Amino acid sequence: YLEEHFAEKITLENLGKRFSVSKYYMLRGFKRRYGVTIVQFINQCRMNYAKNELRFTDKQIDTIAEECGIHDSSYFNRIFRTTEGISAGAYRRQWRN
Repeated sequence: YLEEHFAEKITLENLGKRFSVSKYYMLRGFKRRYGVTIVQFINQCRMNYAKNELRFTDKQIDTIAEECGIHDSSYFNRIFRTTEGISAGAYRRQWRN
């Protein structure tokens, strides 16, 4: 579900309701099963999508951020730099050379 809906606004409350479990139970079980939190997993999905778009399209970085479900470009850049170690622009340039 998360891999298909990462671009949407996902809250822990809505996930808990959707799967009929308490959000705390879901958080613990997810972390135990996958080794990352739900938020980290969603951000991984978003960054995987962003990396693909940066490599294979000419879309503006702000557009890619929006498509990932992140409406603040500075927040997108901060997450991208944290997960990849370089900025989104530098990532794109590295694949263009």
